Amino acid sequence: MEKISDAIRHEIMDAYFSEMSVDDISKECGVSMSSVYMAWREAGFSKRPTQLQKMVYSLRKQGKCSSEIADELKIRTESATALAARVGLPFTEEEKRRSIELGIARRKRALEKTAIIRSQWFLDKIPGWEYVSGNVQGDGFVCIRHIACGNVCEKSAAVLRHHANPTCKYCVERKKEAKDAAKRDAQAAREEQRQKLKERRFWSSSFEQISFSVCQECGRDYLGGGKYCSQECQMRAHNKRKKDKRLAKIKDRCVDMDIDVRRLYERDGGVCWLCGGTCNFEDYTKDASGHFVVGHTYPSIDHVIPLSRGGVHSWENVKLAHHRCNSLKSDKVV
Repeated sequence: MEKISDAIRHEIMDAYFSEMSVDDISKECGVSMSSVYMAWREAGFSKRPTQLQKMVYSLRKQGKCSSEIADELKIRTESATALAARVGLPFTEEEKRRSIELGIARRKRALEKTAIIRSQWFLDKIPGWEYVSGNVQGDGFVCIRHIACGNVCEKSAAVLRHHANPTCKYCVERKKEAKDAAKRDAQAAREEQRQKLKERRFWSSSFEQISFSVCQECGRDYLGGGKYCSQECQMRAHNKRKKDKRLAKIKDRCVDMDIDVRRLYERDGGVCWLCGGTCNFEDYTKDASGHFVVGHTYPSIDHVIPLSRGGVHSWENVKLAHHRCNSLKSDKVV
């Protein structure tokens, strides 16, 4: 029996899993055929490997674990472990641990796939809905799609398991909006019908001659009764009556009844003679009762020498002033 070196023995072992014949292997390695068989028998190989063993040997050379080999060759993990030992490349502890982790992940994926299949089968029993994601057998939520509108809703798995008929919140909202819109349209139609009926009654009635009145303050024509065309004219006339009562007390002095705040505004250029600011006829408000309330810059007639101190109501003794400035001046002589 000839002696074989370790290098040649290694070549013979590599050739064990090749497609070469024993004669070709002996010629390539430079040994006899009996030496080739003897090397294989010492390694525990009694005969040439099968095609599956060759594939396992090739994958083991790449450093793959049993789970990876089983997934790639579509065999069981136990078979991959036995074949690796048969070809003389058993798995290490690290590879075994990695194989267990991959097996757990593969088992988890299989369970998820099974849950999806069961959920799809379960959702097929509910008309109008189709499965999207989730597990009906679990405790969480399941996403299902309403076939009519295409919207995806999230429903409780427990509710679906009790064969409850789910409702689409989007369709419910749209139905509510459509109902509200129909209600608004019906109300608008009724309002339009009432308006048309009102117009027909108006034009079918007999008309009387409409009379116009003349405002006693500004002299304008206005539709309606009464003495004044507006509340502003009414307040202006009221202030004039108060002024007339005040001026009636000084009949012994000069009184010019032509003095008016608007004429005085034009004469003094709208400037307050006390502070030099501009007067504003728009500075007023009306309270809830409709009373006319003037602001600080509203124009007023100020007597340079107050009437209470012997002054007269003439163009020479009056000047334009803010309502606030006039109130602060009071009966003082500036």
